[in-house]
Amino acid sequence: MEAIEMSRNDIFRLLHDQATDSEEQAEIEFEAIKARIAGELIAYRHKHDISQKELADAVGVTQPFISQIENGDWNPSLRRLIGLILKLGGELEMNPRLLEHNFSVKNTEQ
Repeated sequence: MEAIEMSRNDIFRLLHDQATDSEEQAEIEFEAIKARIAGELIAYRHKHDISQKELADAVGVTQPFISQIENGDWNPSLRRLIGLILKLGGELEMNPRLLEHNFSVKNTEQ
């Protein structure tokens, strides 16, 4: 039997495609974003050969906060996330893609 190799992004994409409603899709998207951020942070620490504590001290947060990010056990505010990314010299790209979809909005005012 041949093993199938899937990246974390492939798994989230598959889950997203199988989600039955927009709330479920939103939760999957949120978890995928958190996983990407965790991966980026871990890769940054490894590249620079620094501990969670050293990184936390350098960017002005606590070591438990860095640990929570890396373990996916956090609910980030956009402001705090942007601050952390900018302190690390990174950038945040967002692409909501709202204009690509057609929504039917009913006018309830009579």
